[in-house]
Amino acid sequence: MHPDRKTNAPDTEYFFLGDGFLSVAIQWSKNPEMSPYGILLWGTEAFQRKDGTALFHPELGLGGTMLTVVIGSQKYRPTHETTRVWWESSELIEPVVGVEWIAGDIRVVERFSVASWNDEPPAKDRYGISQSEFNCHFLRRDILLLPNAQSSDVPSEGSIVASLYPNPILYNQLPMRRAESELFGSPSSYGDSFLTLEANASPQYFERFFTFVQPVDFQSIDSNEPDDRDELSLFYRLPDYLAEEIPSAIKGEKIDLPLFNGNQEQHLSFAQRLLRQLEISRIGINGTISEDGAFNASIWQYGYEWGQDAAMLATACCYVGDFEIAKAILSHILLVLTSDDGHVAESSRFRDGELTELNANGAVLLALRDYYWFTRDGDFLRRNWSYIGDIVALLCEPEHLHPSGLLVGRRDLWERLPWMGLLSGFDVATNTFCSEGLIAASYLAGLLGIEGKCAEWRELGETMHRAMFNHLTFSFVEDNRIVHRRLLDGTVQTTMVAEARYGDQRYIPYVPDHVADITPRLCDPDSVSALPILYNLIDPRSTLAQNTLNHLHEHLWNPTGIGGYGRSPIPSDPDSPGPWPFVTAWMAEAELKGGMTERAKETTEWLLTMANNGGNWFEYYGERQSPPYPPTGIIVWGWGQYLLLAIRGWMGIEVTGKRLRIAPQLVPFEHRFWVGDHYVNIEVSGLRIATVEGLRITLVNGGIEIPLPLEKNLHIHFSN
Repeated sequence: MHPDRKTNAPDTEYFFLGDGFLSVAIQWSKNPEMSPYGILLWGTEAFQRKDGTALFHPELGLGGTMLTVVIGSQKYRPTHETTRVWWESSELIEPVVGVEWIAGDIRVVERFSVASWNDEPPAKDRYGISQSEFNCHFLRRDILLLPNAQSSDVPSEGSIVASLYPNPILYNQLPMRRAESELFGSPSSYGDSFLTLEANASPQYFERFFTFVQPVDFQSIDSNEPDDRDELSLFYRLPDYLAEEIPSAIKGEKIDLPLFNGNQEQHLSFAQRLLRQLEISRIGINGTISEDGAFNASIWQYGYEWGQDAAMLATACCYVGDFEIAKAILSHILLVLTSDDGHVAESSRFRDGELTELNANGAVLLALRDYYWFTRDGDFLRRNWSYIGDIVALLCEPEHLHPSGLLVGRRDLWERLPWMGLLSGFDVATNTFCSEGLIAASYLAGLLGIEGKCAEWRELGETMHRAMFNHLTFSFVEDNRIVHRRLLDGTVQTTMVAEARYGDQRYIPYVPDHVADITPRLCDPDSVSALPILYNLIDPRSTLAQNTLNHLHEHLWNPTGIGGYGRSPIPSDPDSPGPWPFVTAWMAEAELKGGMTERAKETTEWLLTMANNGGNWFEYYGERQSPPYPPTGIIVWGWGQYLLLAIRGWMGIEVTGKRLRIAPQLVPFEHRFWVGDHYVNIEVSGLRIATVEGLRITLVNGGIEIPLPLEKNLHIHFSN
């Protein structure tokens, strides 16, 4: 298999585009084993491995997606030395990725964007399908040929060559005759679906090789007006139907994304880089979540879904105003990722009993609360209340609810299970999410006038909260810091010992036949100990919070010498030994809450550095044996947790049921966000004075509070 199959090859990064139907990643690599650049293309609802995407070829990798420029008898292909890729400032609503490489005396510039064509199609297509039900979603590739500034001569003529090499595993039918080819578009292939490549020009078409050749008169090149001339535009589609003609232009409202061309990134301030990454994270979420709210939790890695990850994404989408995406995600959680008895899926399956992932139930309830706080969409809650009630009811079951008031189980947020050495007890992440989730469910039920268990749920949540920090035997406080797990005898679980036995017969296939190494592996401290700080269960400036953050920094920061926070000590993380980006993001936000601004900046800087030009993160950074473990993928939760760090943390924007609080810790920046039907435009040039619509407001603990719901758009200015 071609080395392009590797997901986390050195010196390789990705730029993600998409629209809920079509997902694209432009790969850029300086690794000599890999193609200099290439196109990864797949339908968003298809959770593909990298080598299962539409344009990946077993022998060619992504090399077949690159262009060739022919000048005279000389042909030129992209090289690692001259190829560069960047996010481009766009005058269109669609984000744009730019690619440049050198072909002799010519500079080749390509621009990639994903869009849909919404023109009125005929009532029926050639197959009798009503086309009015569909849009055409496509990757547009605009190709410009410009003079190479380092060359004095411009050749007289040549050609652009672009080929279609479909993945032979997916597309096993290739048109062999022109008539057949024209039936499906030109050129096309099909198997499980159609894949078509079309052009706006009228190039020569070599059918056997699925190749376009576009003649070019280089003497006509005017370097002063490059945007007015496209030598060739190509349209890649995984179509629901085949359109009758090619759209001549992408249509959309003009906006100016704060993205920067080429090498400008290195000259940006911390605030500019933070805002730039915010926009790229939003683009990534939009590009990888399907229209119905489904997404591959780690792109090219699992091919599965997690309710916990989805809940975190829904909350993040609320904070950036993408309410329709948040609603789609929540609908998908309730209708698909939740069982009839209230279990929330992990890795696209349901575990029950002591292996139930209860933390996901709590996270979903919090996401529903956040969605309501931002949108006031009570109708959505009413329509889905039976599902929501099932999620809450599971938390109240006697098998899960211990007499102490805490939830008990034999798993943790990292899905460490009995045969890995996790013992029965109480997990701080589960109880953090679920104590707040029960209170949130009670709040939502009260708003909707649903009496029933409303008071009981609140009491259970508050009792759980008190027990977490005050129970004489089972509290999560030890040595004046928060620990991650108590056992049924009240001791802290500090180590794990793998065992080759587990009583539940259903899990026999997963349990190892024998364990060669029974050395106790350190599992405390754990980054989940910061969650009570992040979710305001304790005062973030208290001694308990400060001791916890300092202990986590001492033991989990920079676990492998490259920075970032590990989720747990490396010995207890054999399949993912290294720092985790979404963990690092929540640690940075907890540090900001705790007043550790300089440390939070260092933590955030690591995230920005690892995101690199493309603006995305692998699930973790470290060595993994693949196989038997799956390849490391791009973690979608990483984008979501970063959005919360940027907006809740650095911008200090936090929404609750009755108030909007803004207490920025970042200077300078401008940002617009939506709460309901109104927006708030915030401009920060200093942190001492605040005005709302020109009226000065007294700062309380570095911020201001505004009653909700908003009755109009607001303009807020912080200054010195």
